[in-house]
Formats: sequence, C-alpha cells, structure tokens
Amino acid sequence: MNFITFLLFALSAMITLSVDIYIPAIPEIKAYFQASEQAAQMSFGLGFIASSVGGIIFGPLSDRLGRRPILMSTAFITLAGCFLCAFSVSIEMFNISRVIQCIGIGGSWVVSYAILAEAYDETKNALMVSYMGTFQTATYVIAPILGGFVAEYLGWKWCFLVITIGLFPLLITAIRFFPETLKEKNHHTMFQTYVQLFHMAQNPYFITLGLVLSLVIGGLLLPVSSLPSVFKGLGIHEKSFGLFLGAIPIAETLTTFVTRDLIKKYGLDFVLKCGLAFAVLGGLVFFYVAIVFPENPYLIMLSLAVFSVALPMIFPPVISRCLSIFPDQKGTASALLSSLRYLVIGLCGYLGSVVYDNTLIPAAICMMVISVLAVIMWKMSQWYIAR
Repeated sequence: MNFITFLLFALSAMITLSVDIYIPAIPEIKAYFQASEQAAQMSFGLGFIASSVGGIIFGPLSDRLGRRPILMSTAFITLAGCFLCAFSVSIEMFNISRVIQCIGIGGSWVVSYAILAEAYDETKNALMVSYMGTFQTATYVIAPILGGFVAEYLGWKWCFLVITIGLFPLLITAIRFFPETLKEKNHHTMFQTYVQLFHMAQNPYFITLGLVLSLVIGGLLLPVSSLPSVFKGLGIHEKSFGLFLGAIPIAETLTTFVTRDLIKKYGLDFVLKCGLAFAVLGGLVFFYVAIVFPENPYLIMLSLAVFSVALPMIFPPVISRCLSIFPDQKGTASALLSSLRYLVIGLCGYLGSVVYDNTLIPAAICMMVISVLAVIMWKMSQWYIAR
C-alpha cells in the first residue's frame, strides 16, 4: 500500500469516525436541547439521507471536474459540519448541521470508491475495498468507545470537535500531496451527466444488487439509534455503552480478514451468498433475544454482531460488481450506488426512530423483514443477469 492509498484510507477513516462517534451521547444531546426522543434520534437517519444527496451531487461532479478537487471539497464540508454541530444552539440547528456534515461524508465516500475502482481490476478492487473496509470497521470500533469517553469526561460537543481537530491536518496533507487520479474527464454538460445517471438507475441488475447491500446495512443500523436509550434504561451509560457497541465493528473487522481469503479462494459470488446467510441468521437471533432476553445487553450485542458479519462479506462483491458495469463512468456509478445505499440506510434509521417504543422488538421485526428483502433482491439480480 503506497502513501497515497494510505492517505486516502486515513482520510476515509477519519470521515467515517464522524458518522457515529456521537451516538453514545444521544441521551446527553437530548437533555441539552430539551428535545424529544424522536428529534434527538432523527439526526442519525437524516445524516444518511444527506449522505445520499451528497453522493448524487459530488459523484458526477468528480467525473467532470476530477477526483482531487471533489475529495478536498467534501472533506472540508464534513469538517465544517462537525464544527457547526459542536456549536449548535438548538436541536433544529444541530440536525441541519448534521445534514451539512453528512453531505460531505457521502461525497467523500463516493469519490474514494471511484478512485479505487479506476486503479484496480474487479477482483483486486474487491480486495482493496476490503482493505478500506478494515480501516473503516476499525474506525467503527474506535468511534463508540472514543465517543463514550469523550461525552463522559468532556461533554457531547467534543465528539465533533475531536473530528475537527483530527480531520484538519489530514485535509492539509491531502491538499499538498494527493494527485489527480482521473485520466479522462467527462466533457458532457451537467445536464447530460445527470441524464446518464438516470439511465444507470434504469439498469435492473445494478439497482437490485445495490439494494442487497443497502438493505443489509440499513437493517443493522435500524436499531442502533435506539440502543443508547434502551441501554440507559438498563443502567448502562455513555462510557460503558461505547464499549458494548464496539462488539459490532470488532466482529466486522475479524470477518474482513477472513473475507479476503474467501474471495481469493472461492470468488465473489460465494462470499456474497455467505453474507446473506449471516444476515438472515442474525435477524432471527436478534428477534429471539429481543423477546426472550430483552434486559441482557451482552446477548443483544452478540446477536447484532452475528448480523454484522454479513457486511464485510457483502460489501466488496457488490461494490466491485456494480462499478464494473459502467467502466467509463465510475464516479457517477459510485454516486448512484452510494446514494441508493445512504437513502435506504437513512429511511431505515428514520423507521427505527418512528417504531421505537422503549423496546427493541419493533426494530427486531423490521430487521428480519429487511434481511429477507435483501435475499429477494439478490435472487432478482441473478435473474436479471441470466436474461
């Protein structure tokens, strides 16, 4: 891994850290703004919907203007959004600032995957996506733990200031050293570019395969915004909650190392099927735990960890296969795929806040249904490619 690739991974990891470092502090944010449970949790779902918008905006722009300026711009927007979150004076301002932050996050992720896709062939790209997944899942391990300690000792505002302080030097380094990787820019007008985006959205194989990944991630994140309140009701507060939440990314990180070997030995299709099997199994286990052991935080997190094993198995095959469909428009294709993903995740997060009734049972039911829908989407994608 050369310096530029490592810098891209580090930038992506820091931006990913900003996604959920604040989750352990949601009860504190709710109390600070004297907001309702739904209003405080809404920032989670809104953030992913905003990421979808960011991907749609900046992916096509990166095909037209180049990867470098868009990567720098989206990183700066993320930084600015974090700063605004920290100094919000109302829950409405906080949620708007969170939207700004996540527009930048969505754009950054889109450009990062486009850069990898044009640098490697399909199988190698899947491996590089897996490596990036290792960085990101390691970040997910750190985020809730760090966020829990920061919220406990410094207050929730510092969850966002930590990102601002960490992202700024990485952004300066990227401005100085990161090269332009796009060899041939798209010379179409923006109107023509978005027409191309519309045509991509009509590709049934691309959409159904993209929905497989989107639904599985959404299914996992659906109960996450409810967990801080549920765990607080069990007497587990910010610092300890962060340690519990770390079970999910730890499971993902360990699976990532296995996934790379499985891809090399058995191929992308086999790994994708294994991921779907774990999604269905995890959904069933979480539903069982939510009903039978609703006050056991260890079993709750263990069941979510089982479900999370699906992500590092599904992510590389879907990203690699979808971006290979449009080899000359990877930025736009990455934008559509990412925006679809974040839109579904955002809707799932919003659904989680709506169905929340102080228990995890509604979220568990939704998770089971979503995992089954993911399998149906995969079967449909196979049917479309066989035609």
